[in-house]
Amino acid sequence: MFCNTSIDWSATGSMLSAMAAIFAVFIALYQFKKINKSLSDSNVMKIMEIEFEINRRLERASDLRKEILEISPKSSNNFSNDQLIEIENKNLFYKAAYESYLNSLDRLSSFILKGIYNESDFKEDYQETLKSIISMPEFRNDYNGEKNYKSIIKLNTKWQAK
Repeated sequence: MFCNTSIDWSATGSMLSAMAAIFAVFIALYQFKKINKSLSDSNVMKIMEIEFEINRRLERASDLRKEILEISPKSSNNFSNDQLIEIENKNLFYKAAYESYLNSLDRLSSFILKGIYNESDFKEDYQETLKSIISMPEFRNDYNGEKNYKSIIKLNTKWQAK
C-alpha cells in the first residue's frame, strides 16, 4: 500500500522563492519606514539647530544693545573720552552681532527659497520677523539691507504677497 506520490520539486522551489521574495519586500518596506523616520527626525533636529543659532545671535546683539543703552550718554559732555570710546566699541560689537543675526536669517531665507527647507515649517514663526526687520530704517541704512540681504527681502516679498 504504498502511494506513489511524486513531489514536484520545481513547483515547490518556485513557491518557496516567491515566499522569500514577499518576505524580502516586507523587510525592505520596514527598513524604508525606519530610514524615512530617521530622515524626518534629522530634519527636525536641523531646524531646531538653526533656530537655536539664530536666537543665540539675536540674544547676543540684544545684550550688547542693552549695555549700550545703559551707559549711553544723554549728553556727551558728561563722559570722558575713554567712556565714549567704550560706548563706540560696544556699538561696533553690537553692529557685528546684529549683522551675524541678519546673515543667519539670510542664509535660512535662501535655503527656504531654494526648497531645501519646507517653507511651512518657518513661515508662521518668521513672517512677522522678516517684515519687521525690513521695515526698520537701520536695515536699509546701517546694514545696506537691500544689497546684502537679498534672500530676506525675496522671502519677505513672497510671504507678504500670499
